[in-house]
Amino acid sequence: MPEHSPPDNQIRRRYARGLQLYRLRRWQQSADALEGLLGEGGAVGCLARAYRGRAHRMMAREAMEQRDYTAATRHLQAAAASEQRPRPAAGSGAGAAGAGPMRHCLEEMERGLEVDRASADPRRRLAQVQWQSGRREEAYMTLTRALRRFPEHPGLLLQMGLYLAAEERFPEARAVLAQARDADCGNAEVLRALAWVAAVEGDLAACVAALQRAVDLGPDDLLLAHQFVVAAAAADRAGLRVRAHLPEPAGGPADARVIELSEYIAAEPDFADALLSCPGGSQDQELLGLLAEAVELAIRKQPRPMTLHWIGSRVCEGLGRLGAAIEHAHRALSLEPGYVQARVQLADLYARTGRGEQAVLEYRRAVADGADWPDVHYRVAELLLRARRAPEARRHLRRALELNEQYAPAARALAALAA
Repeated sequence: MPEHSPPDNQIRRRYARGLQLYRLRRWQQSADALEGLLGEGGAVGCLARAYRGRAHRMMAREAMEQRDYTAATRHLQAAAASEQRPRPAAGSGAGAAGAGPMRHCLEEMERGLEVDRASADPRRRLAQVQWQSGRREEAYMTLTRALRRFPEHPGLLLQMGLYLAAEERFPEARAVLAQARDADCGNAEVLRALAWVAAVEGDLAACVAALQRAVDLGPDDLLLAHQFVVAAAAADRAGLRVRAHLPEPAGGPADARVIELSEYIAAEPDFADALLSCPGGSQDQELLGLLAEAVELAIRKQPRPMTLHWIGSRVCEGLGRLGAAIEHAHRALSLEPGYVQARVQLADLYARTGRGEQAVLEYRRAVADGADWPDVHYRVAELLLRARRAPEARRHLRRALELNEQYAPAARALAALAA
């Protein structure tokens, strides 16, 4: 579980510095700045690991452009060490289930085929269990019958190709996997399997081409990227002039990272506010995308998530999702009508979306609820001036200067009205 204590100012500054360097595309400096935060708990460590990993992936990409495969491999390994993504356990465990349970499982799956005649997936699962239980001929027969019924199903073709490859029938496996690729050219698992078979047959050019397409489809798969670099290096040593590049990371946050961050934000909403308040934080689209998913998940865990809805509104605003931002602000106010930050946020959003009259009403309600602040009065005055309501605007400008006589924007606007 994350540590539920807000980060101190020094840690926050180091994190902001790392992100600033990342936005400037100074990858190595960013990675170095964030390295000291990897041991931190909660959101600081979570985000530091994420951005340091992405910086190393960008350096791997640049190394590939220079055909420096050793450096590309080193940076991908550093990215994997930084991000520490959970890997699923290999295998299904079916082989250890025992003959009795396995037999019962097979019988149930076979009966299920009679019920579900319109789907290929139960047949593929039955073949997998048959293979794992040592009944390989039956697995082949199941797949063969299924392919007669669903001749272009990529999952069935992939499964058949994998079985043929496992028995070292590589030319047959490659032909079947090529069919699977043609049936679903966007299936990275098919491409990975096809690349492996091509490599076994010594066709490095085909191997690299298949892996290139696979990494383009799955740019965040570090294991796949590593396999691709190894294949490209082998092709280069063999004197083949292959075109190989690593794509930029897709930016989609991993589920485990979102869960970790959501737990921290649910316990310490102020930290999300601090992230948004970091220099450039409200403009960092990658950070905002990560926060958006984490805030949505955290909201589900809170009985009265007013603050999280306010944060969610600001995050959505930064992402340009103004409708969702307004909805979050409304939901915050439905839970706490006197929540002045959410009221001001809603007024700001109305102003941004051209609803000036509604914005003025919300600003005034915010003032009545306690947001009697110079900048709020100035925002109201701006809207009133656009609506040619100068006397009302003048009153708000005077109030802004009563609260802060050094508030220059209000002083300039009042002077312009008097001219």
